[in-house]
Amino acid sequence: MNKVEQQCIQTVKSCLSRLGLPVKAVSQRDCFIYVDSEFSYADEPLRVRILLDTDYQTLSIGIVYGKVPSEKIPLIHEFISRLNRLIIVSKYIMEPHTGVLVLQSGMCITDNGLGEKEFMALLKRTLADNYEFARLIGEQLSSTSTPAEIIDKYISENNQSCKCLMNLEEKTCTLH
Repeated sequence: MNKVEQQCIQTVKSCLSRLGLPVKAVSQRDCFIYVDSEFSYADEPLRVRILLDTDYQTLSIGIVYGKVPSEKIPLIHEFISRLNRLIIVSKYIMEPHTGVLVLQSGMCITDNGLGEKEFMALLKRTLADNYEFARLIGEQLSSTSTPAEIIDKYISENNQSCKCLMNLEEKTCTLH
């Protein structure tokens, strides 16, 4: 590992520590460096993986929710498509080959290394998105409501105007 990579790892470890998240493992495979952590959400451990791509100087944060039951995959695909329109920094993805649901965000790393303030802001925003939206995923998995119904209920409860696919001349959402 070169000096910049070591600085990036130290920054990640320091930020995780400041948020009370333990570093479970640090590993490297080819140009990828992985830093693994976890935290509890609703009494369930959620894995956090920070991935540094040293070739392309990028970093991604992933919060891994687990495998979606195969019968729910189409429903969850529609749901996260709608949910991602409400999220600014992060996005939900479903791994195509495994069906694992992940909340993911990312940033570029400069030649000077990883900025602690910038990484901490991204990490906090990703964790906040998890706390804000994970319950909606659980609700979708356990209910018979449609994705639009759950999102509409969330928007009305939080008194937010939906801006997904809104036309400039319209005052309401054109998706729901």
